[in-house]
Parts: sequence; structure tokens; C-alpha cells
Amino acid sequence: MLIVDMVKNAGGNPANFLDKKGHDREKNKTWDIQVENEMDIVLSDKRINAILFNVFAGLVHCDEIAMALRKYLRGRKVG
Repeated sequence: MLIVDMVKNAGGNPANFLDKKGHDREKNKTWDIQVENEMDIVLSDKRINAILFNVFAGLVHCDEIAMALRKYLRGRKVG
């Protein structure tokens, strides 16, 4: 939530905040599907003009989130 407060204090207006929980790599390999669904929701709001990704190591596997985001953004016209 600190990031939301910082954006607000800098004059921004945060619209959404998503907290990704960690997962068991062997039992749940659905990051691509989750990221796709979440990005579709965020981008459905035409008022969005910026997206800030703040991924913390430890709770989630940063490389998996980054690869899922890259996969989502490839082939899509965003922006």
C-alpha cells in the first residue's frame, strides 16, 4: 500500500492495486492465465494512462511474473 500512497502524494490517482500471493511452483503453474485476466481487467478502463508494476521477490517468483507480463504484452497494442 505504500506505493499507492506514494503515487497519490506525487499527484497521481491510483485506480487499482493488485497484490499477488506466492504459490507452489509444482501445483500451480497458472501465472500466464492470471496475469492475462488481471491485465484485461485493468486495461478495460479507458481512463488508464499508465501502469506501474512493483514486483517483490520472495512472495512470488519475479521471473515468472515478468515472463507472463512480457507474454501478455507481446502481440498487443498497449498505449
